[in-house]
Amino acid sequence: MSYLLPVTTFILIGLGAFCLFISIENDRQIREASRRKQQSILSATPTMVFSKRTEP
Repeated sequence: MSYLLPVTTFILIGLGAFCLFISIENDRQIREASRRKQQSILSATPTMVFSKRTEP
């Protein structure tokens, strides 16, 4: 019974570390997906050229 608190503490610390690493990995994947999505949107837009100006 005297080992209940230390064992529970180590289990909770391990579970917290596991959840932290999973959330970091999930955030990384979401950022990569949104970055790829923004790049594909930007590459699909036509480029505008402002080199030929006419004076009124």
